[in-house]
Amino acid sequence: MNKKSLGTGNTWSLVFTMGLALFNLGIFGLVLLSGNQLNKFVKENFEIQIFLNKDLSTSQIQQFQNALSRKSYVAKKEGKPAVVFTSKEEAGKKFIEETGENYAQFLGENPLRDAFTIKIADKDLSAEQLKKIKNELTSQHPEVFEVVYIENLIGSIQENIRRISIISLGISALLLITAIWLIRNTVKLAVFSQRFLIRTMELVGAEPWFIQKPYIKAMFWRGLGGGLMAGFFILISLQVANNYVPQINQLLIPEQIGILILLLPLTGSIVGAISSWMSVRRFQGRKLDDLHTY
Repeated sequence: MNKKSLGTGNTWSLVFTMGLALFNLGIFGLVLLSGNQLNKFVKENFEIQIFLNKDLSTSQIQQFQNALSRKSYVAKKEGKPAVVFTSKEEAGKKFIEETGENYAQFLGENPLRDAFTIKIADKDLSAEQLKKIKNELTSQHPEVFEVVYIENLIGSIQENIRRISIISLGISALLLITAIWLIRNTVKLAVFSQRFLIRTMELVGAEPWFIQKPYIKAMFWRGLGGGLMAGFFILISLQVANNYVPQINQLLIPEQIGILILLLPLTGSIVGAISSWMSVRRFQGRKLDDLHTY
């Protein structure tokens, strides 16, 4: 039998249909990855500012910095505590550069304070833990004048992420089911067009696996082709999106994109092969009169 007789229909039509289903699934996969990366980005850049009392000596400031660096809730960056000191002189210069106003002209002195900025380890980044950290710093360290952070930010982020995660999981499951259903029905229709050929092969004594094998093999490769096509169009879509929104590169990790694109042809080939096997078995052993019904 030639390739066309065992090809279960129009090759390019099948590949395109499978590719379209996998492309939609892949796009939403990118949305999920970017959402997770955005959450990670916000957490990694969440800062607490610690303003110090005035008239502290250099040694007092250094001692407090050492104590701060040893705190378990302070994040580590490249193995070093994420603690940054900003003197009131530096803060004053930055204020003048950003506002264009010289406070010395109407205040006569620098009203700003020396301050430390710290990043919090991910495990301690919750609204409750942040309150504990604030209370500890203000009650146990006399050098501290005030601890400042956006109190509602983390709580809002966590609540929104929880809601988005539930919705995303639901949509992901729906898209996965839809993709499988679409591929399954596409393969089923293709095999249906060859039901009489399957019956003829049975009548001449062909074993069930001998009949199934060429169809499974054909759909495996077409599913693989559909996945590769979906991956190719996803890469093009990312390139186009990057031209309009360059920041998108910060929300997507190349390694994760690579894994996602590799999963698409794998999914297409597996679903295609399994769908083909199930569809061929559906028409095997049927009576001739039954082959006229879908």
